[in-house]
Amino acid sequence: GPKCSRFSKGDRVFGTVAFGAFATHIAVAESALFAIPHSMSFEQAAGFAMVYATSYLGIVERGRVRKGETVLVHAAAGGVGLAAVQIAKALGATVIGTAGSSEKCKVAKASG
Repeated sequence: GPKCSRFSKGDRVFGTVAFGAFATHIAVAESALFAIPHSMSFEQAAGFAMVYATSYLGIVERGRVRKGETVLVHAAAGGVGLAAVQIAKALGATVIGTAGSSEKCKVAKASG
């Protein structure tokens, strides 16, 4: 809108909201908007916001995971699971993941 100072009309952005994220149209506070890198599609940006925010909340905010701890991630080959594996590894945790098939286990293992 006209009061927006960080972005211009036509900029590629994604946002985070507490409610209404699955609506076809939504107004989002400028502080909750982020630029989409040129290498990322709109679909990837939408998925990124959902899975990484969920995983960050669980691993960092609620779990308070620290370096050297061990984290068990169920469904480690899914979107939220892969993000949880990456976040926990970045924090220096040892990650143990579960998945429903040998192919999914390969995906999880490749992620960290």
